[in-house]
Amino acid sequence: MTPTDAPGMTERLADALNLQRREAQLIITGGLIVIRWVVLAVVHRRIADSAVWYRARKLTSYIITIWGGSLP
Repeated sequence: MTPTDAPGMTERLADALNLQRREAQLIITGGLIVIRWVVLAVVHRRIADSAVWYRARKLTSYIITIWGGSLP
């Protein structure tokens, strides 16, 4: 099996849970939203400066967006 033939995360989740591809994508998207929410909740407790908080929110959003977009 070549790397291009390997199933992506969405396909593996769909096969493991016996779901359609779209349902697996929704579960992954929901998981990424929860991860972002948890990270921001932890960071927010530690940051008092609003400018730093704004940058932390943007950075977390960018990372989650890129990570989610890179999932096959």
